Amino acid sequence: MGRWLEDEGVKGVTPLVLLNPGSGGDQKRWAVEAFRRVGEELAVRLGARVAITWGPGEEPLARAIAHGTRPGALVPPPTTIIEMIALFRRATLVVGGDTGPVHVAAVLGVPTVGLYGPTSAKRNGPYGSRVVTIQSPSGRMDGISVESVLGAAQTLLR
Repeated sequence: MGRWLEDEGVKGVTPLVLLNPGSGGDQKRWAVEAFRRVGEELAVRLGARVAITWGPGEEPLARAIAHGTRPGALVPPPTTIIEMIALFRRATLVVGGDTGPVHVAAVLGVPTVGLYGPTSAKRNGPYGSRVVTIQSPSGRMDGISVESVLGAAQTLLR
Protein backbone atom coordinates (compact mmCIF):
# COMPACT_ATOMS: atom_id res chain seq x y z
CA MET A 1 0.00 0.00 0.00
CA GLY A 2 2.94 2.30 0.68
CA ARG A 3 4.19 1.79 -2.86
CA TRP A 4 0.71 2.42 -4.28
CA LEU A 5 0.42 5.66 -2.30
CA GLU A 6 3.86 6.76 -3.52
CA ASP A 7 2.89 5.96 -7.11
CA GLU A 8 -0.21 8.16 -6.61
CA GLY A 9 1.96 11.03 -5.33
CA VAL A 10 0.96 10.71 -1.67
CA LYS A 11 4.08 11.50 0.31
CA GLY A 12 4.66 10.23 3.85
CA VAL A 13 3.86 13.63 5.35
CA THR A 14 0.70 14.15 3.33
CA PRO A 15 -2.49 13.77 5.41
CA LEU A 16 -4.60 10.89 4.13
CA VAL A 17 -8.37 10.74 4.62
CA LEU A 18 -10.06 7.42 3.95
CA LEU A 19 -13.76 7.29 3.21
CA ASN A 20 -15.29 3.84 3.64
CA PRO A 21 -18.80 3.98 2.14
CA GLY A 22 -19.63 0.28 2.14
CA SER A 23 -22.18 -1.26 4.47
CA GLY A 24 -24.31 -4.31 5.01
CA GLY A 25 -27.14 -2.83 2.96
CA ASP A 26 -28.53 0.25 1.27
CA GLN A 27 -30.39 1.43 4.38
CA LYS A 28 -27.04 1.71 6.21
CA ARG A 29 -25.27 3.55 3.37
CA TRP A 30 -24.69 7.31 3.42
CA ALA A 31 -25.26 9.10 0.10
CA VAL A 32 -22.58 9.25 -2.59
CA GLU A 33 -22.88 13.05 -2.75
CA ALA A 34 -22.50 13.37 1.03
CA PHE A 35 -19.27 11.33 1.01
CA ARG A 36 -18.06 13.37 -1.97
CA ARG A 37 -18.72 16.69 -0.18
CA VAL A 38 -16.99 15.52 3.02
CA GLY A 39 -13.99 14.33 1.03
CA GLU A 40 -13.69 17.59 -0.87
CA GLU A 41 -13.96 19.70 2.27
CA LEU A 42 -11.47 17.61 4.26
CA ALA A 43 -9.02 17.70 1.37
CA VAL A 44 -9.11 21.49 1.47
CA ARG A 45 -9.12 21.91 5.27
CA LEU A 46 -6.34 19.40 5.92
CA GLY A 47 -4.36 19.66 2.70
CA ALA A 48 -5.12 15.94 2.47
CA ARG A 49 -5.44 13.35 -0.21
CA VAL A 50 -8.65 11.36 -0.10
CA ALA A 51 -9.02 7.69 -0.92
CA ILE A 52 -12.26 5.72 -1.12
CA THR A 53 -11.80 2.25 0.36
CA TRP A 54 -13.95 -0.65 -0.74
CA GLY A 55 -14.54 -4.35 -0.28
CA PRO A 56 -16.03 -7.11 -2.42
CA GLY A 57 -18.76 -5.78 -4.71
CA GLU A 58 -18.22 -2.15 -3.62
CA GLU A 59 -15.80 -0.88 -6.26
CA PRO A 60 -18.57 0.80 -8.34
CA LEU A 61 -19.68 2.68 -5.22
CA ALA A 62 -16.11 3.84 -4.52
CA ARG A 63 -15.68 4.96 -8.12
CA ALA A 64 -19.01 6.81 -8.05
CA ILE A 65 -17.83 8.82 -5.04
CA ALA A 66 -14.40 9.46 -6.53
CA HIS A 67 -15.83 10.53 -9.88
CA GLY A 68 -16.11 14.29 -9.91
CA THR A 69 -14.50 14.80 -6.50
CA ARG A 70 -12.21 17.81 -6.53
CA PRO A 71 -9.34 17.34 -6.02
CA GLY A 72 -9.49 13.85 -7.46
CA ALA A 73 -10.03 11.10 -4.91
CA LEU A 74 -8.06 7.90 -5.17
CA VAL A 75 -9.58 4.43 -5.45
CA PRO A 76 -7.15 1.79 -4.19
CA PRO A 77 -6.70 -1.50 -5.99
CA PRO A 78 -8.32 -4.61 -4.49
CA THR A 79 -6.76 -5.32 -1.11
CA THR A 80 -6.30 -8.22 1.22
CA ILE A 81 -7.19 -7.68 4.87
CA ILE A 82 -3.48 -7.18 5.66
CA GLU A 83 -3.18 -4.54 2.91
CA MET A 84 -6.34 -2.82 4.16
CA ILE A 85 -4.86 -2.66 7.66
CA ALA A 86 -1.64 -1.19 6.26
CA LEU A 87 -3.62 1.47 4.41
CA PHE A 88 -5.69 2.29 7.50
CA ARG A 89 -2.53 2.58 9.62
CA ARG A 90 -1.32 5.28 7.24
CA ALA A 91 -4.59 7.25 7.51
CA THR A 92 -5.00 10.57 9.28
CA LEU A 93 -8.77 10.04 9.50
CA VAL A 94 -11.33 7.38 8.54
CA VAL A 95 -15.01 8.18 7.90
CA GLY A 96 -17.46 5.37 7.30
CA GLY A 97 -20.73 3.68 8.12
CA ASP A 98 -21.70 0.64 10.12
CA THR A 99 -19.19 -1.84 8.74
CA GLY A 100 -16.19 -3.88 9.87
CA PRO A 101 -13.41 -1.67 8.45
CA VAL A 102 -14.57 1.23 10.64
CA HIS A 103 -14.03 -1.00 13.69
CA VAL A 104 -10.59 -1.96 12.36
CA ALA A 105 -9.65 1.74 12.07
CA ALA A 106 -10.81 2.36 15.65
CA VAL A 107 -8.84 -0.61 16.99
CA LEU A 108 -5.75 0.70 15.19
CA GLY A 109 -6.18 4.03 16.99
CA VAL A 110 -6.88 5.98 13.80
CA PRO A 111 -9.22 8.95 14.34
CA THR A 112 -12.54 7.54 13.15
CA VAL A 113 -15.99 8.98 12.47
CA GLY A 114 -18.69 6.29 12.40
CA LEU A 115 -22.06 7.02 10.76
CA TYR A 116 -25.18 5.28 12.05
CA GLY A 117 -28.77 5.46 10.85
CA PRO A 118 -31.00 2.43 11.40
CA THR A 119 -28.59 0.71 13.79
CA SER A 120 -27.56 1.97 17.21
CA ALA A 121 -24.17 3.67 17.41
CA LYS A 122 -24.12 2.95 21.16
CA ARG A 123 -24.64 -0.75 20.58
CA ASN A 124 -22.87 -1.35 17.24
CA GLY A 125 -20.44 1.55 16.97
CA PRO A 126 -16.70 1.41 17.36
CA TYR A 127 -15.24 2.47 20.70
CA GLY A 128 -12.14 4.37 21.66
CA SER A 129 -10.80 7.75 22.64
CA ARG A 130 -10.22 8.65 18.99
CA VAL A 131 -13.72 7.73 17.80
CA VAL A 132 -16.82 9.85 17.29
CA THR A 133 -20.06 8.19 16.26
CA ILE A 134 -22.92 10.12 14.73
CA GLN A 135 -26.39 8.73 15.20
CA SER A 136 -29.05 9.93 12.78
CA PRO A 137 -31.93 11.45 14.74
CA SER A 138 -34.38 10.09 12.16
CA GLY A 139 -32.91 6.59 12.01
CA ARG A 140 -32.16 7.18 8.32
CA MET A 141 -28.76 7.86 6.85
CA ASP A 142 -30.00 11.03 5.15
CA GLY A 143 -30.56 12.40 8.66
CA ILE A 144 -26.77 12.80 9.04
CA SER A 145 -25.52 16.14 7.77
CA VAL A 146 -22.23 16.79 6.06
CA GLU A 147 -21.66 19.59 8.58
CA SER A 148 -22.00 17.20 11.54
CA VAL A 149 -19.42 14.86 10.02
CA LEU A 150 -17.01 17.73 9.36
CA GLY A 151 -17.51 18.94 12.94
CA ALA A 152 -16.77 15.47 14.30
CA ALA A 153 -13.63 15.24 12.16
CA GLN A 154 -12.48 18.64 13.39
CA THR A 155 -13.02 17.60 17.01
CA LEU A 156 -11.01 14.39 16.52
CA LEU A 157 -8.12 16.13 14.78
CA ARG A 158 -7.62 18.95 17.29
